[in-house]
Amino acid sequence: MSSDEGNWCNQGLRRIRKETVLNTINQMAANKVLNSQPPEVSEELNLPRETRTSLAQLRSGYSSLLMSYVSRIKQEVVDICPKCARSPHTRHLFNCRGFPRSGRDESVAESNEAAKFLHLRTLP
Repeated sequence: MSSDEGNWCNQGLRRIRKETVLNTINQMAANKVLNSQPPEVSEELNLPRETRTSLAQLRSGYSSLLMSYVSRIKQEVVDICPKCARSPHTRHLFNCRGFPRSGRDESVAESNEAAKFLHLRTLP
């Protein structure tokens, strides 16, 4: 096989992979914490790594900020919101009445706004 054929083959495989990944992402159900699709990763590039990690953990449902997760690890922890006592904690995190009203709007689904809302570190 010539180098031109090899390049053509690699380009075809990359295109197929990219289309498959995009189709899979578009068919995914809404995230259970955000109640929508997760944001594009590029939106988070201006956040510190520890904040991006915390947001990814929240979106996956495996975060120590979620009582629904902590209650699976520690039996003595109950899956209720520490601010307002609603349950399950995962489903209403960004709509909790115990947080200031400014955090409970559509912009909280954006990574930077979510980080501020949760008091995670952001860059100036």
